[in-house]
Amino acid sequence: MIESFIEIGDKKQIYYRIDGNLSDPVIILLNGSIFNFKQYDYVFLKYLKTFLGSQYCYIQYDYIGIGKSSDLVGEFDLITIGDEHIAFMDKLDIKQAHLFGISKGSLISCIVAAKYPSRVLSIGGYGNPNLAHPSRLNTKQEFQNRVDRMKALEDIYHEEISKDNYNRVYDIVFQPTVFRNGQKGIIDFLKNKYVKWKLKPLLLNTKIVILKDLYQYYTRDVDNDEMERYIAAMKSIKIPILLLHGSLDEIIDIEGCRLLSQWLSNSVFIEIPDFRHSSPILIYSQGKTIMNHYADFLRNIH
Repeated sequence: MIESFIEIGDKKQIYYRIDGNLSDPVIILLNGSIFNFKQYDYVFLKYLKTFLGSQYCYIQYDYIGIGKSSDLVGEFDLITIGDEHIAFMDKLDIKQAHLFGISKGSLISCIVAAKYPSRVLSIGGYGNPNLAHPSRLNTKQEFQNRVDRMKALEDIYHEEISKDNYNRVYDIVFQPTVFRNGQKGIIDFLKNKYVKWKLKPLLLNTKIVILKDLYQYYTRDVDNDEMERYIAAMKSIKIPILLLHGSLDEIIDIEGCRLLSQWLSNSVFIEIPDFRHSSPILIYSQGKTIMNHYADFLRNIH
């Protein structure tokens, strides 16, 4: 296993991990939103390796601005993240790869496949955003609420999330999302302590202002021209795609993913009953289910 930094240009350093031999088929795991690559460590990667073994090379990395990778300079932009992904593959001399993404990672995977079709062999995704579905307005409000709450952190915006300030960041930004109806009794109290403990390694080292800027980006208006370009890009993708989505996803409406699957002509859509947006990254039985579906998908396309 290798864990190191690599420069992709303009002095941008990406922090990454390689588990396996680059001469084998490569699976690159793309993180959701503001989490570093340890998002996969608890559950997903464990079961993916259990189901697929050493026949694949597994790669994780932190986006620019996230975790231990270089600070983000300029504004957040999905296309730029896609370009940086390809630059990362180029530096590792990876000609083609399978991509699996959680939430934003699924969206980035599709953007990469649309812009660089020869570089992506297949896509798997869980909690898949659809930028052109009306439900995006609900997601927009969710992130506006987070932006509003983050005003209470203005005095530490330019600090990295650390062991010293993590409790404050979690209590203000994440606890209201986990407990939308408020904590009720000892079970919720214990659940909160568990989630707080588990999320901590996934958030460390990212600057707090990056969270704010990313959430602010998600609240922006998407005009009709941009939606049409997005739909056209999705319809241009011809590689095999697996779209997995929880029926109880509280962040990204499942109907948006259902419509996305219609635009992606070579896709399979699977609704997972009773799964929420982030629950599979922490709950072993749920993560096992997701990775079992994905492993079956990869076996079937080979």
